[in-house]
Amino acid sequence: MKLPLAGLGVLVTRPAHQSARLCDLLAKQGALPLSFPVLEITGPEDPTALRIVLTHLREFDLAIFVSPNAVNYAKDWIEAAGGLPPELAIAAVGQGSAHELTRLGWPINIVPKGRFDSEGLLAEPRLADVKGQRVVIFRGVGGRELLAEELTRRGATVVYAEVYRRIKPAIDPTELLHHLAWNKVHVAVVTSMEGLHNLYDLMGSAGRDWLCNVRLVVFSSRTAELARELGLRGTILVAKQSSDAAVVETLIQTS
Repeated sequence: MKLPLAGLGVLVTRPAHQSARLCDLLAKQGALPLSFPVLEITGPEDPTALRIVLTHLREFDLAIFVSPNAVNYAKDWIEAAGGLPPELAIAAVGQGSAHELTRLGWPINIVPKGRFDSEGLLAEPRLADVKGQRVVIFRGVGGRELLAEELTRRGATVVYAEVYRRIKPAIDPTELLHHLAWNKVHVAVVTSMEGLHNLYDLMGSAGRDWLCNVRLVVFSSRTAELARELGLRGTILVAKQSSDAAVVETLIQTS
């Protein structure tokens, strides 16, 4: 029986340490994944501010983890600081973050039920009244400010614990361009706005025409909007969830 994605060339742009599972899921459905990491995740350049925040972890009411990377890069820092206080409520922005928290055995109190982003988390009843509460957001350096701004507006005191940073890798696109020349890549999967910016830059003029016409799978409407702003004219598909399985499901449903 023919597999649903048989012969479909899929460009996977996840960081190198996160691409294997998606590539494996795609291959099991007959696709031909090609890994081309457009982001590299590494620890904070100067952890001084992070250490200060963690020494006061017991003073917070709520900890929010914005991504799986936020969970995994926070783990050693939190354990070195004595672990998560049992009275600290924990929120995950998406299912990927929730999965990693569960894997570590950390209890989760709040996860969005529908939209898996900052807006979805902010819509949760538990966050409607946070006046007087102290909130720590585990995230990478930079990123969206919506969570902190809105929780502050609602009366909370918000502090960032920046446990990782994203950098553009020094990667040679020659192999990828070779695949493009032979029409071996039909879809690109890009999971963040920063990743899309990096892919656009890394492709250079030689690959940009292909990028502007290729079918694209993204995790959010904001990334889809950025793609249009950059001049991408191909079909853009927004996965229902921010997960590898959702990428595969999206491709099966639209192939």
